[in-house]
Amino acid sequence: MLPTFNILIANSHAITAQAYKNTLLSNQQRFPMPLSINLVYSIEAIFEKLKMKDFLSENDLIILDTDFYFSNENKTNSAEQLCEAVKTKINNAKLLVTTSFKDNLRLINILNRVDPNGLLIKSDITDFHLLTAVSNIFSGESYFSKTVINLLKKKICQNIVIDAIDTNILIELSNGSKMVELLKFIPLTKSGIEKRKRRLKQLFETKNNSDRELVMVAKAKGFI
Repeated sequence: MLPTFNILIANSHAITAQAYKNTLLSNQQRFPMPLSINLVYSIEAIFEKLKMKDFLSENDLIILDTDFYFSNENKTNSAEQLCEAVKTKINNAKLLVTTSFKDNLRLINILNRVDPNGLLIKSDITDFHLLTAVSNIFSGESYFSKTVINLLKKKICQNIVIDAIDTNILIELSNGSKMVELLKFIPLTKSGIEKRKRRLKQLFETKNNSDRELVMVAKAKGFI
């Protein structure tokens, strides 16, 4: 029996999943081995498939969409958590994430927390980009769509590094939270939070000491 590239396409929209499958199968000549493609349309179905022994090997691929319905019942409450959970169960297989997210913070979270082999923004996806992404990943390379590449370039040029706690402080400030609310959501003391805020204002080179300007600059630079 000839070896194959196994691909699992996980997408809540059956029409989209089938379109991806048709594109890949109609361009088999681009791949050194035949493709074997399975489709699933729910979070529960994803993990049922991944329970199958050796369903995906090191050279195989899951194309995972982030636009699923999340609930306590499926024990997954965010796209990032879904991607992380899947990655722990795919036995070193490759992961290509597709998403409709365009918010910089969400994209950065996926890149940092999940470290996928590829990330495609749905509005960027064409047959060419899908085929190139899958071909590159099977060849051991990464692939990111143009929106993600522009974001990565922007972050590199900014040369600012903030961690998860910094990000949460910025998000809470942007929501209008005062210190009493920050102490509920941020795992730091009042002095610790104030120290973080001073550091952020230095990093973002704010002209005055206001939280409002800090939030405005952070938004302008794409951090929130």
